[in-house]
Order: sequence, then C-alpha cells, then structure tokens
Amino acid sequence: MSLAAYPNGLDDLKKTTIWKDLSALYRSDINWSGLRVEADLDKMGTAESLRLMHAEKSVDVANQFWVDRNGKQIYIIDDERLRNSFGEVIGAVAKSHWESIEKIHVYLNRIIGSPPFLPPEWTCDLLKLSCILRACDVAHLDSRRAPYFTQLFRNLPPTSRDHWIFQEMLGRPIAVGDRLSYASTRRFSETESAAWWLCYDTLRYVDAELRSTDALLADTRTDCRLAVRGVSNVETPALMEKNVGTRDWVPVDAQIRISNVSKIVSILGGRGLYGDNPLVALRELIQNSCDAVRARRLIEGRGNDWGKIRVRKRVSDNGTYIDISDDGIGMSLEAINSKLLDFGSSYWESSLSYLELPGLYAKGYKSTGRFGIGFFSVFMLGDQVSVWTRRPSAPLEKTIELVFNSGISTRPFIRYANESKRLVDPGTIVSVKIFDKPEKLFPRGREVGYFSKSIERIACSCDVNIEIVDDGDGGYQLSIPANSWKELDPPGLVRRTFDADRSNNERFGSIKQIQKELMKDARRARPVIAKSGEILGFGFLNPRPDYYIGPELDGIITVGGLKADQINGLSGIFLGTTNAISRDIACLRGSREDYSDWISDQVNLIRKENIDFGISVGLAETLLHLGIKDESLPIMERAGPAASINDLRNFLRVEGEVKFIHDASLSLMRRSYAAVSSNKLGSIVLDDNVFSVRMGTRPIFPMRRLHFREEVVWNGDGVRSDFGIFGWVVSVVEEEWNVSIAIDEYREAKARLGSLDGNQLDDRLYVFNRNSLSSRGAKRKRSMRQK
Repeated sequence: MSLAAYPNGLDDLKKTTIWKDLSALYRSDINWSGLRVEADLDKMGTAESLRLMHAEKSVDVANQFWVDRNGKQIYIIDDERLRNSFGEVIGAVAKSHWESIEKIHVYLNRIIGSPPFLPPEWTCDLLKLSCILRACDVAHLDSRRAPYFTQLFRNLPPTSRDHWIFQEMLGRPIAVGDRLSYASTRRFSETESAAWWLCYDTLRYVDAELRSTDALLADTRTDCRLAVRGVSNVETPALMEKNVGTRDWVPVDAQIRISNVSKIVSILGGRGLYGDNPLVALRELIQNSCDAVRARRLIEGRGNDWGKIRVRKRVSDNGTYIDISDDGIGMSLEAINSKLLDFGSSYWESSLSYLELPGLYAKGYKSTGRFGIGFFSVFMLGDQVSVWTRRPSAPLEKTIELVFNSGISTRPFIRYANESKRLVDPGTIVSVKIFDKPEKLFPRGREVGYFSKSIERIACSCDVNIEIVDDGDGGYQLSIPANSWKELDPPGLVRRTFDADRSNNERFGSIKQIQKELMKDARRARPVIAKSGEILGFGFLNPRPDYYIGPELDGIITVGGLKADQINGLSGIFLGTTNAISRDIACLRGSREDYSDWISDQVNLIRKENIDFGISVGLAETLLHLGIKDESLPIMERAGPAASINDLRNFLRVEGEVKFIHDASLSLMRRSYAAVSSNKLGSIVLDDNVFSVRMGTRPIFPMRRLHFREEVVWNGDGVRSDFGIFGWVVSVVEEEWNVSIAIDEYREAKARLGSLDGNQLDDRLYVFNRNSLSSRGAKRKRSMRQK
C-alpha cells in the first residue's frame, strides 16, 4: 500500500497520528544515537508509516475517491451499488492478511448473503476469501515481484536489497503434490549468502502460514482445504540447498541459539546484571510504573503532577509480599504476550505501542525503559509473582491476571481476573512474595522506616506521586510528592539523599554528627539551571578530606527520576542520562556550560567559609574532575604557607629543581615520629624546594569504574582524571620549564626531604631537575630523528 493510496500523497500521510509519532520518536533518537540526520527523517517516517498502516488503510480504499485533473471523482470500484454493498467487507478482507489467524477466526468466520440486485443464491464466505488472499499474498515470491532491471534504479537499504536479490533469483513456484516447490534460477554466491539465509527464513515462514491457514479451513469448513498446504524442502538448510543452490560455500545453520532460556533470563534479568541488591528490582518495577503513568497523562491530557504509585510491604500469614500499583496506562493482552513476556523486547520501542497508543510520541513521550528486561528483575525478590492490569479503555471484566507460581522455570498462566481481583481503577499491580527470610533482603537497618526511606532515595527525583507503606515496620508510611526534589529545604535534601545504613564514617563521628555537618553544608544547596532554563539538579559542592568519605555522602544521579549512579564531590540530586542496560552507570545531563554558573556560585560560597587546607585540596580535586583548574587554591604543603599552583609557577620560574613527596607518606612519617616523641607533628621541616602533594586520585564516580581512563561527567564530555592533582602539578612543571616528562621518569628516588630536630631527613621523593630534563629531551629528539 504505497503513497498512491493517499489522495494527496505525502501531505495526507503526514497528517496521520502514526507519522507524527514516528517523526517525534526519530527526532528524539538523534540526540543520543548520532546516526541519523534530519534529511533522512521524513524518508524513515514515510517508509515505516506506510508499512504499519497499509493494512488499516486497505479498509478505506474501496470507498475512497481520487480527483483527476478535470475535477472528476475516481473510485477503484466504479459501480456505486457494488461499492456501497461490498466496499466495507472488501476492506475487512484486505486487512485480514495482516491479522493473526486467531483474529480471522473470531472476526471473519461468517458467510453473508447477496444484496437485492444480485441472485439470491449467491453468498460470500469471508473466512474462505481471507484464507485465499492470505495464501496468495504470502506465497507470491519470485522474480516477477523483484525485476532485476528495476533494482538497478533503486537505492535500496541492505535489508531491502537482500529481499530483492533472493526474490529476483527465484523462479515461479510449482505445486508438487500438496506442497509448493521453490527453486532458484542460479546459485547464490558467497557475497549473496545473507540473501540466501533470508530466503530460507522466508520460505519457512511461508510453510508455517500455509499450514496454519489450511488448519483453520479444516477446523471451520468441511468443503474447503488448500490444494497446497506447505513448502517442500525447507526443514533444513541442506534440504533447501537442493533447490536453491549455493556456489563455493555450504549453508550450515550456525545461528546462535539459547537452549536454556530460563537460565539466561535469570542471569541477565537478575543478579547477573544488577548485582546482589534487591532494591534494584524495586527501582525497575517503579520505573515501569512511572513510564505507564506518564503515558496515560499524555494520552488523557492530564497535568504533570497527576498519577500515583503505591509501594507496600505487606505481611500476612502466608509470608511477606511487596505490592507495587499504579494509575498508569495498563497493558493489553497482546502487549503482555508479545512484549512483557518476551525477554529483551521493549513495548515502548515497538510498533505495537504506536498502534495501541496513537499520538503518544507526537505529544513528546519518552520512556525510561528501553530494553525490555526490567520486569524480570522481580524474580530477585521471589518466584511467586502476580500481575493484574487493565487499560482505561477496557471494561472491568477485561482485567488481565498473569501468574508465575515458580519463577521463570515453568510457564506462567494468564486469564481474565475473577470478580474479586478485578481492578476498579485502570492501571497495573505487581505483587511478589519475597523469599523465606525477608529480613535479609530488607533489614531494619539503623533508622526507623528504612524500607520506605530506601525507596525515597531510589525515587528521589521522581515526577510521579509515590506512597509507601511498610506493614513490617509498624505501618510506617511515607509520601513523596511529584517533583518535590526541586523544592526541598536543606534538612529535607539531606534526609532524602543520606543513607545512614551505609555510613562507614564512625571514625569521623556519629551518624548524627555527620548529618549535622551535612545540614550545615546543605545551606549552600542551589538549583542547577541549564542555559535552556531546565532544572538539571539541586545540590551543592561537597569537597571532603580523605578521611571523610563514603558512598552515603555522594550526590545521586537519576535517570527518569530514579537513582542510577553516584558522584563524588557533589551532594544532592542531579539529572543524568545512560545507555547502560543495568542503569547503574550514568553521566550528568546537560553540558559543562550548563553547570558553569552553578559551579562558580558554589566555589564563591565555599571560599566565604574560611576553609581549611584539607577542604581546599578536596575542592581543587573536585573542580579538576569537572574540568576546571583553580590555580589559586592552596593544595600543596611546603615550608611556610600552603602553596597553590600559582605559587608553584612562581617557584619554577626561579628555581631549577623541585621535589615532590606523597602527602600520605609525609603524614605517616609525622605520626610515626609523634608516637615516639613528645614533640608535635610540626617538628619535621621541609626544604624550600619540597612540596607535599596528593598523589592518588579519588575518582568522581564509584570505584568500580577506575578502569576507565576518561570519566564521562557530562553527556559526551570526557575529563581526564586518572592522575588527579599530581598529574596537574607535573603538567605545570612541563609548561614552565618547556620540557616533556616521560612516564618512565615518574620514579621515586631517595633524596633530602628536610630536617627532623635539626638533623637531615631523607626519603623517597619525585625529583625533577630542569637541566637534566632538557638534556634528556634533546637526546630523545636526536634519537627520533636517527630512527
């Protein structure tokens, strides 16, 4: 069904909801894929719209008219009486080739009589016509459908080209007994192997369609069967090669197979992907509910704060259950069968969503879920899972119930729910009976309401209202209003993001002391406002000395309103993006320019607090990770006041040798001396050319990602942070002395450090001498020229 089916061509097609949805979807994909250009979008939208709508469009074609150049209305069926009597029926039969066999059985299993102007004994068997059309359509595969000469003038994409090649090489099929036999007019070369395999898969599909169509006729009509009921020699590649030959290669079916599907699903849909953290399963289920609520908002034109998700930990005599319910768009039976239960198949990425929810993407919808595996994380919590769901357009009795009694090791069953379990309000409920010892999954923790507060931290920037009830914690209840993260006061921000149960900072002080310090720092919290005006985050820079670190203090990066990652040196809530399937690696949304004003404001606020040396070093390191080099901050200890990069530059412009010691080594040396001496730590005096520098670097993202040489802070914006402050210091030496320091020159050697109680003190230091570096650089250049 081409553009010719639309009287005004592309202009009419662009007015359809499907075209608008696809156009919006493709344009949103540009931002992350980088593979599509604006000029291709109309072509992509047109091709996919015609494919998706061709069956539906065929319903109207018989009654549709075109206008010729003289203004005359032209119909496909000229006879008005025939058109009025059979136009709609013809459309229904035409559409049926796109429908499943089951739908044909339900909707077209009828015989209609003739209109008054035709003989009364005439009848029209719609099922028989549909089966004939279906068989003819699927079996029409030969060179008549793909002429070789026509192919030369078309710029076909690879998939279409393979379709064209194999059909162009097939001769007219012939009937052999009750089978169709296809044969090629020449052999397929190695370069045409993809077309051969596509031909193999297609002919197997033809075989399956003919068999199922004939079975339908056998079940419903006693006087009608197909003359051909399958395709010969398609059982194996070797059999098909007899008729559809190959040249210089053998068609061995080496396609990757998964023999143990349940094992793969349990690995990739559970701990193997997400780790041993049951809260991730709750995050995935809440994310599904968020997507469903956002979709219903747009479809029904509701406000941005409409909709609710309810999370309940329910205790009964049978065990402990977690129920997650929402007011979302619900699921159809087809969506459950073909998408929810198809591991790795996302409903939101499928054409089914365009057809079931027309206009959704044109209104700006973007789902967080993209990979079709999040639901299966529920089996991290338990193997007895029930789902109840109903579309807003479906009647009460069409509430669907899906039940897993033994995880994914056995088939679930699906049915329409009985009266007691029907959903009065549309939406979805997922209920899971958690494993025998729920306290291992969700311990009480150190704080009252730990389960509820853990969910609050997971959904800390959610744009959907969430209510949490924990029957196992005295009925503790917590409400999280939609988008409330943007308006939190400092105590509220700390309570939402601080994880007391993960705190490992007892040596710094009690949990209450740490929270008190954070409350004080949180007074600096400000919104991060992008150049476009969008709020990208709400928080504050939180540089800390090495002894005061921990994951509970890190900022939270959210994707779709739910926690995806953490970021060191920043505290609060920050919006992010991710392409990771597990959604545990993310980067900040926006760009460095979007954050520039917020960072400058934070630095000014911190400077007003008369920060100590440890905070100054932490601030410099955090800024360095963010791509900012503040050369005025004191970051190195030396004889006299602490030195900044500016101080180091002034020193290097005068002196020809500089020494660096690891700050941890100097600290350990001082503590060791203090343990055996009544003197204070300051008894070690550094020489004037010795600087104590932080050598290691605390990555801005969690430790599991240290293997990355570039930490991508903003989307598409990498920052080298693998050498931290010391790498920065060495680069300054190179700049000021106009030398290049090779990696093999980062070697420690025993040298004079300073004095201890008036006596010379030696230690292992990094020693850089301007003259020796210059001469070695000249030798390297001569060696390069000789090579």
